[in-house]
Amino acid sequence: MLAPDRISCFWPGLAQAWWRGSLTGLVAAISFGWGLCVLMLATFVWPNWFWSWLTTLCWVAMLVFWLIECVRSHWQLGKLNADAGPVAGDDRFARAQAEYLRGNWFEAESLLHAVLSDTPRDAEAHLLLAGVLRHSGRLAAALRRLDQMELLDTAARWSFEIRRERHLLLKRQSATAESTASAADAQPAEGPAMDGEDSVVVGQMSVEAA
Repeated sequence: MLAPDRISCFWPGLAQAWWRGSLTGLVAAISFGWGLCVLMLATFVWPNWFWSWLTTLCWVAMLVFWLIECVRSHWQLGKLNADAGPVAGDDRFARAQAEYLRGNWFEAESLLHAVLSDTPRDAEAHLLLAGVLRHSGRLAAALRRLDQMELLDTAARWSFEIRRERHLLLKRQSATAESTASAADAQPAEGPAMDGEDSVVVGQMSVEAA
């Protein structure tokens, strides 16, 4: 019995579009579908559309294209699935976690972007990056990262963590909005009081990561 991920290899371009989000794969899948529909109409519904030899030639070309793409998709499937998690021997995610726990947001973000450039479907890396963005104050970017992460098929097992991170982000947004409103009416001397809040956020970071 075929595995579910192997089934996607039988439609040209579908595996690349589904597992990697490839625009080229999506165009190939749509083009193959339209071509197949036109050939079926020309063969079974309106056979006088084209010369019979031309229709036969198009069917042969379509079959050859289908076989080549199926073989190529099966060949690349291992690499496509590898994008869902860390590569064996790659310690960048562990280093990013260490930098996160130290409060080094820039270093952690750089490492996570490097990880996601090689494994774009790594949900754990997306989740940690959302946490980095939250701690560095880029709340809108962190929310967008969570929205993108929820579209991944690999994000299902992280649903609780995603909800928790979204709750923390919305809570932080609300606190920031209230703080901004209060600061507008406060005296200039009260401005440095924000340093204490930053210290509390950094102090809570290691507990939230665990």
